[in-house]
Amino acid sequence: MAHEPGKRIGPSHEAGPYLAYLSLVHGIRLDADYVLSRNFDSLFVPKVAAGLGLDLELLDSLSARMLQLGYAPVSGRSVLTWTFTRLLLMRGDPDLRAIRLDDLTALAEEIKR
Repeated sequence: MAHEPGKRIGPSHEAGPYLAYLSLVHGIRLDADYVLSRNFDSLFVPKVAAGLGLDLELLDSLSARMLQLGYAPVSGRSVLTWTFTRLLLMRGDPDLRAIRLDDLTALAEEIKR
């Protein structure tokens, strides 16, 4: 496998899709250092999201609401997917509706750390 500039390589990177599966399907919580150092955009590809139990209709409705509030289409969706993937993987739960204030607070504290 050729190394692309800006791309991480190694066992933890290569195991990323499996770790995301374990987290979202089997409830394994991933640690903040790991989820903050990775890119998980592929989790919201419809075929992948369906297999992991992610609610793309809810994500779409939240993205539409952000547009109504004046966010740019790309940046609003990007903010949602960046934040939700990390929250869900740290929780070990694909349910977007289960996210609570204490989850957001914990993520904010990890980012500050």
